[in-house]
Amino acid sequence: MTDVEAAEHEQDYLRFLSEIQEDIKRVCPDFRDFVRAIRLFAGNHLPATGHRVIGIVSAKESEGRTTVGLALASALAEIHQRVAFVEARDGNPNNLSTEMLQPESPGLNGYLSSPASVAEVVRPTRKNGLWVLPAGGALDELTPLEAVAGTRTLLSELRAEFDSVIVDLPPLLLSEGSAAVVTQLDAVILVVGAGQASVAEVDAVAKLCGIVPIDGVFINRAVYRTPNWLMSLLGLA
Repeated sequence: MTDVEAAEHEQDYLRFLSEIQEDIKRVCPDFRDFVRAIRLFAGNHLPATGHRVIGIVSAKESEGRTTVGLALASALAEIHQRVAFVEARDGNPNNLSTEMLQPESPGLNGYLSSPASVAEVVRPTRKNGLWVLPAGGALDELTPLEAVAGTRTLLSELRAEFDSVIVDLPPLLLSEGSAAVVTQLDAVILVVGAGQASVAEVDAVAKLCGIVPIDGVFINRAVYRTPNWLMSLLGLA
């Protein structure tokens, strides 16, 4: 795959955020409503908070964090000039590096494992004003404390370079590192998959956030009726 082909493949993955096609509207109207709700939230609520670095958190895997985070970052890119979406995952093989980028792309883990610069790991997208930082390959040599320290440094650099930063964190109840990184955020958005996390688990996540404000709670009740090829495109299959 040439560099040009790889770049085109990367851009196609996020195209749905700004160019939702008619078949998506026809087959999955709930998704259209979901995107509209995210856009309203980004335009009407977040600007008043002044919060710039926001984490997307949940209790468990597969509750919809990445979908909410990407849609929110896309909506914020229509308000701000520079918005970054950061995918921070603990060893989950289903990440943006494998779904939309070349496997050798350094991503977040490449930044943490080597002296890579932010410019080397953050990728522009076809959406004006939106950049993504995928998780990248596995972290082989860093201790959890080193990974947390490196992530904190990264967030400081991103804060200096971008108007808004959306961070897709691993589930708080399954990752000690996520809870440590939360303290560096301006706020969090809690995503709850209907029928997945219990009230006690959601309460535990809220307590782990401590004094960091919870800007919003998204209850994911979506029933996806899209064909498999579209689910794969959206990273939901």
